[in-house]
Amino acid sequence: MVILDLQEIQHRKAHVIIGKNGLSEGTLKLIQDLTKKNGIIKIKILKSALNSDYSKENLVNELISKTNLHLIEIRGYSAILSMKPRK
Repeated sequence: MVILDLQEIQHRKAHVIIGKNGLSEGTLKLIQDLTKKNGIIKIKILKSALNSDYSKENLVNELISKTNLHLIEIRGYSAILSMKPRK
């Protein structure tokens, strides 16, 4: 398992890009697998994944509830998630 730190992950490209298909089962599985491998991942949310009733905060909250990951931060349309809560 490769452990990335927050400073490093903030400056990297996103591991997963969520587009118009939203949070499909395949996307959720990929996010869980990458988080197990890296410990922390960066996700980019495209505007096409959102609509007037579904904000980026709603999408991230749904992602967290379905994967049991921990939100570190949301910055713009990117979110950083980890397996364990950060101190």
